[in-house]
Amino acid sequence: NLGMCHVYVHPCGLAATVLTDPEYPMRVAFSLISDVLRAFQEKNGGKWENLDQDLALPFPEGDVFLTKFQNPSEADKLTKVQKDLDEVKDVVLKSMDDLLKRGETLDSLMQKSNDLSATSLQFYRTHTHHT
Repeated sequence: NLGMCHVYVHPCGLAATVLTDPEYPMRVAFSLISDVLRAFQEKNGGKWENLDQDLALPFPEGDVFLTKFQNPSEADKLTKVQKDLDEVKDVVLKSMDDLLKRGETLDSLMQKSNDLSATSLQFYRTHTHHT
């Protein structure tokens, strides 16, 4: 399980490929490809469309995109929201678990209180019966 290769060929003929770790979100990888292709077309539109041989076109902006997309939750708002929701869900589940444990403890204390009340009532009856 070495990783994933995400490929997109734009209708204008440009293609882009991104290699990612297996756990990298596919939607975010294609967002990177889309952003890079859009920026490349804006910068180099008209320079490559009619060529019949390879041409090296500088595109340092590509490095900026790669740096930005290193952390998917920072590069993609939806992934960040999902991560935040997962964290909130974990906190809520822990709080609910703690409340349930407290409820069990409370039930135990109430049972002990009832036992104590029954014992003290029995002690009272025994005491009043002997006096």
